[in-house]
Amino acid sequence: MRRLFLIIYAISAIMLNATNDDGKEIYAENIKYDYEMFNNEYTGKPDCTGTLSFSIKLPTNSVGVIIKKTRPHIRPTDRIFLSIVNRKEVNDEDSVFDFSQENFSWGVYFQIIVRDTEGNSFLTPRYCTSDFMQPDDLQEIMDWVASVDDIPANGFAITSDAVNLIVDAESKGCLSLFSTEGKRLFYDQNKSHFEVPLAVLKSQIIIARFTSNNETITQKILLK
Repeated sequence: MRRLFLIIYAISAIMLNATNDDGKEIYAENIKYDYEMFNNEYTGKPDCTGTLSFSIKLPTNSVGVIIKKTRPHIRPTDRIFLSIVNRKEVNDEDSVFDFSQENFSWGVYFQIIVRDTEGNSFLTPRYCTSDFMQPDDLQEIMDWVASVDDIPANGFAITSDAVNLIVDAESKGCLSLFSTEGKRLFYDQNKSHFEVPLAVLKSQIIIARFTSNNETITQKILLK
């Protein structure tokens, strides 16, 4: 049986600044995150995406640059997994590497590795796009994230059995279930009792929104 948990996140704006012990540390310079705020069309929550750019002074005899990043919308309390998304060759006479790429969301951690002709690795700290946003914009996003589990849910219950996610409400309304990336996984309306097959919820973390009588209840749940 999959168990159901409500999740409460402690929100922090601290940048994680760790490197691998295998390499020598270098630093990204002129980091800019040119982003635009918008409301996600599925969840209605504040979101942003934009162009990330930076430059790196290359060590002598550099031959390649590797850029690693996480998925978007990582919070400081989440586990951080970086994967390689870009490999760039450089000439050994190059002194600076410039990077610019679109479609970076808030909460993307990234790190750069430079390799030289002798097989040495030089690593930057891990940076996060969130740390280069205007504080008010980031706070707007974090307030929504922090408040999801704190909204009172009187007359609204979510449980699960081995097959279904079960939602019961005191009155009829509309139920939408989303992944954390904003993809709608389920929708039904004009009911007070819903049974959603767990097989269609292909996301461990689900956001549930129930609207009835012009009032909306939002809860975040973890399926295990």
